[in-house]
Amino acid sequence: MKALLFLLFISSNAYAENNLHLYSSRLVNTDNDSLLELAVSWKNDSGTGGVTLLKREGVFFKEVSKYSEKNYTPFFVRTGDIDNDRKIELLVGAFDRAIGGRNGFTKKIHIFKIEENSLKPFWFSEREYDDFECVRIGEKNYLLELKKVDGNTSVSIFLWDSFGLWQSHSFISSVPLSIERIHDEILLKGENGKYLEFFELDGKISVRIYGVNE
Repeated sequence: MKALLFLLFISSNAYAENNLHLYSSRLVNTDNDSLLELAVSWKNDSGTGGVTLLKREGVFFKEVSKYSEKNYTPFFVRTGDIDNDRKIELLVGAFDRAIGGRNGFTKKIHIFKIEENSLKPFWFSEREYDDFECVRIGEKNYLLELKKVDGNTSVSIFLWDSFGLWQSHSFISSVPLSIERIHDEILLKGENGKYLEFFELDGKISVRIYGVNE
């Protein structure tokens, strides 16, 4: 599937004529129609990076919006209704030199609104991370972040509240964890075929462990 998306991506003349390197891609339906858009993160040989929204036209994708920045090198692209307004946002993981300053690049999350086929910067995180995803728990969407700390895995869950993401739950796992998508469900993968699933109980977030076949 990724290979197909990459071929569709580079088939656009505007991109084929430039030395762009694809980092990540995610299909997204921004306007609830039958045609999916494609969000891609990229970097060119000059060091400029960005994220582009492409809309399908026949067998090709056409660029409809692009955000680029010389200090911005994106790699992850995720999607989800992170602020629970029933509209899909792009969550882009980036090495951001502008924030990192003289110490070099730091890993940050940039969130973009998609309005009338246009990418508009909405919010960025000052925290560092190793992986993230938008996950639904109960009736709300949350930002799930993982970070490796001294051989452990730090797990944090954030809820959007008016002006930003606020931490609502966190824990440290001595077992290595990774984010995995199974049947459109976001889970934390542990060891020996075990998974951690988040659920809401009495208004609080809890975690249960189970095997993938249970």
